[in-house]
Amino acid sequence: DLEQLTQQHATIELHGLAGSAWKRLAMIANDLEREGEVQSAIAKMLDHYKEGLAMARKQAAPDLYYPGINLIVAQLAARADGRPQPPLDAALVAEVRASYEAQVRKDPDFWSVVGSTELLMLEALAEGKLADKLAGVQREFADLQRRISTPVDWRSVFDTERFVLGRWARHADEAQTKACNEVLRQLAGYAWPSAA
Repeated sequence: DLEQLTQQHATIELHGLAGSAWKRLAMIANDLEREGEVQSAIAKMLDHYKEGLAMARKQAAPDLYYPGINLIVAQLAARADGRPQPPLDAALVAEVRASYEAQVRKDPDFWSVVGSTELLMLEALAEGKLADKLAGVQREFADLQRRISTPVDWRSVFDTERFVLGRWARHADEAQTKACNEVLRQLAGYAWPSAA
C-alpha cells in the first residue's frame, strides 16, 4: 500500500514511511540471517530515502536530516560485509549535520539531538574509528538520556543501531567489535531500564 501511495502521490513523509517499513523488513530478515532478503529490503529503503532527500532539498525542508540520516544508515547496513569500504559522502554528512544543528538551534527535540550523536557515531564506524571515539559518543548519549529518558524513544534508537552496529560487528576487528557492543549495551539499558 505504501509503495502504491508513493507512486501516486509522493511526499517526503510517504517516502519516509515506506523507507521505514523496508528498514523494519530488513531488520527482521537480518535477525533471520536471510542476507538476500536483507539486501533487497535495504535497496528499497535506499530508494525511498534518496527520493525523500531529493524532495527535502527541493523544498528546503527543515527536517532534511530525517531522510538524510536514514540514507546513511541504509548505506552502512548494505556494505557491512568486512570488505574495504569507500568513505561516507562528506557532502551528505555535512548537509545532515547542518540540518540537525539548525533544528537544535530553532526547536531542539529528542530526535534532532540524538540524531546528531548517531551521525557522529556512524561517521566513526565508517572510518573504522568507533573505538577511538567511543567515550565521546557514549558521553553524548548519556547526557541526552539524563534529560530525556523515555524508553520508547530509546528503543527506536536501539533497534536501528542494533541493525547497523550488529552487522558491522560481525566483520570488524576486535576493538571495533567491542566498541559496537559497548554502544549497544548502553542503548539497551536506556531502552529497557528495568532490565539493566
